[in-house]
Amino acid sequence: MSQSNHPGTDTVRDLMTTPPTTVGPDETVGAALELMLYGGIRHLPVVEGESLVGLVSERDLLPERITRAFPALRDCPVRDAMTTSLETATPSDVITDAAARMADLGISSLPVVADGRLVGILTSTDILAERGRDVAPPSNDRTAPAKTVMQRSVTSVSADDALDQAVATMVREQVREVPVVDADDCVVGMLTERSLRAVLGDPMRIATGHPATDEYGLTVAAAMTPDPTCVSKNASLYTIARCFLDDRVGVLPVVDRQKHLVGMVTYLDLVQHLLDGRE
Repeated sequence: MSQSNHPGTDTVRDLMTTPPTTVGPDETVGAALELMLYGGIRHLPVVEGESLVGLVSERDLLPERITRAFPALRDCPVRDAMTTSLETATPSDVITDAAARMADLGISSLPVVADGRLVGILTSTDILAERGRDVAPPSNDRTAPAKTVMQRSVTSVSADDALDQAVATMVREQVREVPVVDADDCVVGMLTERSLRAVLGDPMRIATGHPATDEYGLTVAAAMTPDPTCVSKNASLYTIARCFLDDRVGVLPVVDRQKHLVGMVTYLDLVQHLLDGRE
């Protein structure tokens, strides 16, 4: 837990969400999913009384077991899905220290604890919004292009792929979002955990042991978000930051002039670049 304190710098207290939405360890996975879906959130601290005992995230609720025959998964207690090995912050921690820790560990949230009590939660989106204020304005945009930070090896799916197989791909590759491409490798949509829930109602339906395509005739086209925001490999990081903030997304496909997929940029890539202080 970071304890450094630098006078005059922003602290976790300035950016954290308080009070955070929480869930109890004995509540069901289905209830946690509903809280995430309707609250538009990706991370739920798990509390007993006022004590933090775990954290459940979208990734926790779409693990490898989603491909198993487990009809009662939505009724399992949150304690069976939550992460108990937690990184936390205190309200007085410096934002840059917390952001660096999140980037180094590849995590996107930190529960905030004071005197043994959960008092808030800090997410990468909060940090990105804060750091975005320091990015050069369009009239003086000297920030680096997307190609300097983008991931060049990208998993993708087709709109005609069976939805259950696409979910299995997401699980295998441990990704929450995948671009959907056509036969020419042009981006036509995005498949995300959130879009899956919006279409299926209960994403645990895929875990019933009945392939989604057999039972419902569902393909990726039914669950993807069409015509997603994409950026050029030469788009500045200012432009990318604005897309993240304005569109409330955490991943942007990078395309060439013909909209062929050439890479991906995540908000963690951008945060890491900003923290590194490269130009």
